[in-house]
Amino acid sequence: MSNVAAYLAKEALKDGNEVTIRAMRPDDKERLVKAFLHLQPQTIRMRFFSMVKTLARDSLIRLCHLDYDREMALAAVEREGDRSRILGVSRYYLNVETGDAEFAVVVGDEWQGQGLGYHLMERLIAVARQRSVKRLIGVEYTARQRHFECARHAHNAGAGGSAL
Repeated sequence: MSNVAAYLAKEALKDGNEVTIRAMRPDDKERLVKAFLHLQPQTIRMRFFSMVKTLARDSLIRLCHLDYDREMALAAVEREGDRSRILGVSRYYLNVETGDAEFAVVVGDEWQGQGLGYHLMERLIAVARQRSVKRLIGVEYTARQRHFECARHAHNAGAGGSAL
């Protein structure tokens, strides 16, 4: 993947706040840890399917240093003066043999219900289409119904074409 800077978009949330959605970068490690520390236990369980208490160094490296040929992660970022913070993340991991990619989305608790998950999923679907991903697959967890409703809505609002 040569130009991750091309994956940059500004989106307005329902409350009027503006966020930037961009590719995850290696320098996002500290921002990702801060975002994780603000997640409620239920949100962590819905994203990781277990209670993860901290993000280990190995996990942080894997989450922020991407192999753009096989994976993509988009971060929704809000500026706070000269700093920025991550409000949510969408990502997929591609199985190069099948062309299918498993996706996940997490939105910080205070930002849920503002349309951020929709915007993250919409952008991730657009990237997947550009990169010829055949299908995005999500692991269904009963409590994650909103997550999948959002994914279906974002796909149906798109241009169609692929089996995402």
